[in-house]
Amino acid sequence: MANQDLSIKWTKSTQLRAPYCEDRIRRIALNFGLSPSAAAKIHHITDLPLPLLVKVVKYMMTTECTSLIRVESDMQILMFPALKLYMALGFKVIDLTAFLSFCPKRLKYQYLKSAVIRISKFTPDIEELLLSSKTPRKYRNFGSFVDDEMLKALYRLKNLRVLQLDEWCCFEIEDVFLLCENLPGLQILSIIFPDSFDDYDEYNDNHDRCDAVLKRSMSNLKEFIYTARRNYALRLECMMSLPNLHVLKEYSDLFHPKEEYDPSTPNEVVPGHTNRRHLMIHLDMDLLGNIHLKNPHVRHITILWFEDEEDPDWEWHELHYVLQFSNIESLTFLNFPPVDLFRFIDVYGAKLSSLNINHENRNLEPFLNLNRMLTACPLLERLRMCLVISDPEPITFYACLKEVELNFSL
Repeated sequence: MANQDLSIKWTKSTQLRAPYCEDRIRRIALNFGLSPSAAAKIHHITDLPLPLLVKVVKYMMTTECTSLIRVESDMQILMFPALKLYMALGFKVIDLTAFLSFCPKRLKYQYLKSAVIRISKFTPDIEELLLSSKTPRKYRNFGSFVDDEMLKALYRLKNLRVLQLDEWCCFEIEDVFLLCENLPGLQILSIIFPDSFDDYDEYNDNHDRCDAVLKRSMSNLKEFIYTARRNYALRLECMMSLPNLHVLKEYSDLFHPKEEYDPSTPNEVVPGHTNRRHLMIHLDMDLLGNIHLKNPHVRHITILWFEDEEDPDWEWHELHYVLQFSNIESLTFLNFPPVDLFRFIDVYGAKLSSLNINHENRNLEPFLNLNRMLTACPLLERLRMCLVISDPEPITFYACLKEVELNFSL
């Protein structure tokens, strides 16, 4: 788009859409107590009295579009003016999720980029810039790579502690390193890598170079959350080189809210240990030895089942290390047979508050005994299960359940 500021262009379609946009502003204002006679005089958002203007702008920037139709004129007449006014209010957190929900898909990146550039010029001291998504990570959309102009705008946000861009744009790995170097106060980074991101191949044969780059650019991060189709090498390198990370790649507890970090607290690491709170474990990993001692702060674990097709009698020689964590609050099991799943539940169940069980074979046999599971987890508050439940026994004990998600789709 030629005009990067995306100022209002009064085309014929925009003129036709204007009455709808005016009516939406009036309806929002009426909900906040404006009288009908006063609302009838409102033709633009800036016509609102100041106290009401603040309420309406906050509402517009936090309420997502529910219409099946997305038209650019809504962005021009409603949302971009609302963003400008929201920025003028001086908030330290700017969430663009609702703002972009009104935008046609083909223009998402253009409006995202324009918003970031404007923020960097007029409110560069913000601390959080957010764009979240309810779509599962592996299905999320990205229309464009983050280009140099947007990167330079991001570099100007020197007080940024949280950057979450979970949809509509993706990053090259080198740009991520440069971004972190230019934003040394960044604590949480959540992004998408493109499908072409091929398992960090550029650094696979040079661990020393990789280690140096990661430590130079990302040693201050506390959360590095990302989506990539093939990512094992990057995750392994980050596990070895970035003990400062509390969360790597994704949260292990699906119910877990965003952590709150004190920006004044240094991200210190005890030599030989990590700060990891969330940990993903592949049972065939080479790093299981003393894993509980190296990660003493872990509270949330995701465990991926491993089965050696060539050796069906394969035993977990280092399983006892995985069973010796002391403060586990949540467990996520991926493709675990019930008999092996209970080896973990029997050890950790007494303190569990969250449990997530996902199995590709939804008709799992032998059946999962829900009574035994809930009895072993008396403090369980949140349960998520993606498998068909065929337990013949009636459930007689429900622990302390407050939230249950059951997915029976095949």
